[in-house]
Amino acid sequence: MNHNESEKHEDPTPHRLKKARFEGNIPRSRDLSSLVTLFFGWLIFVFLGNHLIKYIKIFITKNLNFGFLQEEENNFILFNFYSSIKDIFFILMIIFISIIIVSIGTSGLLGGWVLIKKPLRIDFSRINPYRGIKKIFENNIFFEMIKTVFKFILTFTFCILYLWFMQFKIADLSSNYYLFAIEKSVLIIKKCVFLILLSLVPIVGFDILFQLFNFKKKLKMSRLEIQDENKENEGNPQLKNFIRQKQRKLAYHRMMNNIKKADVIILNPIHYAVALKYEQKKMHAPVLLAKGSGNIAKKIKEKAQKYFVPIIQIPSLAQILYKYCRIGEYIPSELYESVAKVLTWVYNLKSWRNLGGIPPEKPTNINVPNILKFSKNRKISNE
Repeated sequence: MNHNESEKHEDPTPHRLKKARFEGNIPRSRDLSSLVTLFFGWLIFVFLGNHLIKYIKIFITKNLNFGFLQEEENNFILFNFYSSIKDIFFILMIIFISIIIVSIGTSGLLGGWVLIKKPLRIDFSRINPYRGIKKIFENNIFFEMIKTVFKFILTFTFCILYLWFMQFKIADLSSNYYLFAIEKSVLIIKKCVFLILLSLVPIVGFDILFQLFNFKKKLKMSRLEIQDENKENEGNPQLKNFIRQKQRKLAYHRMMNNIKKADVIILNPIHYAVALKYEQKKMHAPVLLAKGSGNIAKKIKEKAQKYFVPIIQIPSLAQILYKYCRIGEYIPSELYESVAKVLTWVYNLKSWRNLGGIPPEKPTNINVPNILKFSKNRKISNE
């Protein structure tokens, strides 16, 4: 959905930033990459400069100083030339390869390195003369032009000032021995390049701030875009409600199907019904299979009667189990003693049904913890 640029005042959301990064839209500073690359190139030249000077001296000595007999030996001259030039070429190759590696590595100093997984496609919307002309007059283009002018002015000024300051030393080079003059010339070049790099630091710092500001500005969002994004991330509320209802129905049917596996149903005849199961060899405590209130409690009771599950009315125990125990969880340890008496009656009842005899009496002396005291360390759970 297209939105007017004037309406985009909100900061980009984390989702928007993540999406932009996935598409390769991240802040970049070419000046930062160039400065760091040049600085590493300068360092490499500083460390390898002495070797380069040494091989240049050898090259000059071997190829520019030769006697009369050597002039007639063309092969000897070529051999000296190639043997000398290969050492210089080797040093220069180290410098150039190092600069290439550093330039690749420094490309992600601002914004990081991103592997774009989005397939490359031709965007025909970019082939638009009107947009191209409009882009020329954007603030970013003017900034780049001003920055380029400042870089030229600073670089030129520093070079002129340095050369003016070193003019006497440079003039003395012509009167020195040529090998010594080469060493001095390289030293002057090293210092000059270093000063130029220092002069570019403020411009690079300003460029970094501008690129970050411009990147954030391009990703600004309108309130409507944020609302659309939230809907997209969270999903349609109606669809979510539909899924929730489906989940509740599935959970309800699963719970009702588990009632036939229960050992006992404990009732509060007016409000609650809970179903418990205990397998001595598999469980360390009884498990709540089902619970419900009102109409659901009534259906639990009907289902239990259908499958001949024992039913007992203990209102206070049913209330505590309903409020403080989740379906599928073990009952609280504070209720072990109370539930144990109920389960003893259940096992005796099953034995009586199988063997006959005197029917067991329902337990009446069950001490259930006070619900107010019990609730201090428990959270009410009505799931």
